[in-house]
Amino acid sequence: MRDVSGYLNSQVEATANNEDLCAVWRKAKDYHQRRLWHQLTGVLLTLSKQEELQKNDDLWQLYTNVIADFELKLNPLSLVDICTPIVNRFDDAEEALQFLEKIGEKVKANTEAFVMTRVLIGKLQLLQFKDVAKTKAIVEEIDGLLAEVEGVGKVHGHYYLLATELYKTEGDHANYYRSALRYLGCGELSDLSTPDQQSHSFHLSLAALLGKDIYNFGELLAHPILASLNGTPNAWLVTLLTAFNSGDVQGYEKLRPQWTKQPDLNSNQEILYEKLCLLVLMEMTFRRDANDRQITFFDVSQQTGLNEDKVELLVMKALSKGLVKGHIDQVEQTINLTWVQPRVLDKDQLKTIMAKIGTLSASIRSMEDMIENNASEILTM
Repeated sequence: MRDVSGYLNSQVEATANNEDLCAVWRKAKDYHQRRLWHQLTGVLLTLSKQEELQKNDDLWQLYTNVIADFELKLNPLSLVDICTPIVNRFDDAEEALQFLEKIGEKVKANTEAFVMTRVLIGKLQLLQFKDVAKTKAIVEEIDGLLAEVEGVGKVHGHYYLLATELYKTEGDHANYYRSALRYLGCGELSDLSTPDQQSHSFHLSLAALLGKDIYNFGELLAHPILASLNGTPNAWLVTLLTAFNSGDVQGYEKLRPQWTKQPDLNSNQEILYEKLCLLVLMEMTFRRDANDRQITFFDVSQQTGLNEDKVELLVMKALSKGLVKGHIDQVEQTINLTWVQPRVLDKDQLKTIMAKIGTLSASIRSMEDMIENNASEILTM
């Protein structure tokens, strides 16, 4: 039988010289005596975040002497939140794993709380046990569990962060990019420290450039997190992303001295150039009016820097990837493109859309005037 009251009394006495911390222990003692579990949960969350208690074995003592006595009466998600910093006190990763599995069994009826325990176990498997296969299985398991949860909350954020760490380890740029953007969508940017923002910006930029089948950088370019790179040695990455998004080969070449110093980019020059050429083709299609989508091989060659004999293969790749729709006239050496894959647009691309809308409006007004002026002739035909 645990002497919870005795332990709480001892903590009140032990912290008498720390007025703020002592006041928190007094609240914990009061709420426990009055069996106000909801209020007590809030106080325990506060205690678990105290730096003073994160030293030595104080949090573990709090768990074994207080929380373990009535943990099933606490909100399941709050229980996991309280226990999360306790995991750090285990020197033995196997003991930490067993502790989390035990908590997981106790909160299994609550999907979000159970998912949080699986996220923490996934982090252990990846960072401590270096077991990528088990981590991947946990990520897939969590993905299925979150399908049952309505809306998006902090649990999703923790899951996406775990997924990004997994994909970074695997070198899976495309899935890293998608998961990292989703992670950023689950919380406030202000919750991240400046170094964390810069790290996310750097890795997201690399993932966008190197990720397979990622041809839409607009969402990333519109995200305020990229501003964290301003004034840093990696500020050129934002300019490089902009060059790719707008199909700017000259901008890409101007930045060659910077990006060739980055090992991942330098070792994937062929992949980068192919992606850039595909984006050039998409941008050329996008900027033309719907009735002027016939592009010559020569035009594409001029814009991309490719030899004309390689243009057909480029267009075939764009067609096969679903980036554009249309057909190739090999005899005339032209491409007739009728559709381009929708993308999140930057400011310059929005200006192009507005210009097209203006042209369309003028065309409609011209047609209206023509019909109005010639209505009698048309009706008597």
